[in-house]
Amino acid sequence: GRFAMIVMHSLCFSRRFVTLRDELRRSLPSLWVSSYARRPDSLFAGSAAVRNSIAIGASRSGRTEEGLRVTRIRRWSPEMRPNLFADLRYQALAARLPRSVSPPQWPYIEDSTLTWALGELVALDANLDSATTISPSSQLGYKTTALYQLGIYVDEPPTVDPITREPASTNSSRTGWLSFESDIERDLALVALAGRWGYLWWLTFSEAY
Repeated sequence: GRFAMIVMHSLCFSRRFVTLRDELRRSLPSLWVSSYARRPDSLFAGSAAVRNSIAIGASRSGRTEEGLRVTRIRRWSPEMRPNLFADLRYQALAARLPRSVSPPQWPYIEDSTLTWALGELVALDANLDSATTISPSSQLGYKTTALYQLGIYVDEPPTVDPITREPASTNSSRTGWLSFESDIERDLALVALAGRWGYLWWLTFSEAY
């Protein structure tokens, strides 16, 4: 049989839904997941301005190939809505890509070349942690929430209080720092995290805000 549901797109990445993702993969050998943004248009009109995913599963493979298939996060203008589902492209995933992040999540991706390239990168198993140090020598800052941009920097951007317009404290859990042995190692990490590969990784695994 087939099973389908329209849910919040957090199904794909939230820590609260790890068990649910595992159960869907276990009980539905064939699973297709497409995801949708809310701007410039959303799946539902009115006040329901939410990001959604549509999960379609088959409990028995039959003529259907088994495995997880996903799409990138779809964005469209209102006039293109009639073509929204006709243009869907699903990408099959190897297990190592969803499990390359913690907790494991379902990436947003539909390009076969990019899927292969990211799969090769994670297969190297070369984590950034191996290049960091405890001593605060050459530091690289980051935001724990990537809201509309990649929050990676050497010099922390100024934060302004929205009411007083005065400089505000940035000492919060949303700011973190990585330390490296030298400026060269730090700058290489900056290029990796804030460059094109970092941007592609962010598009693949971010919450799409």
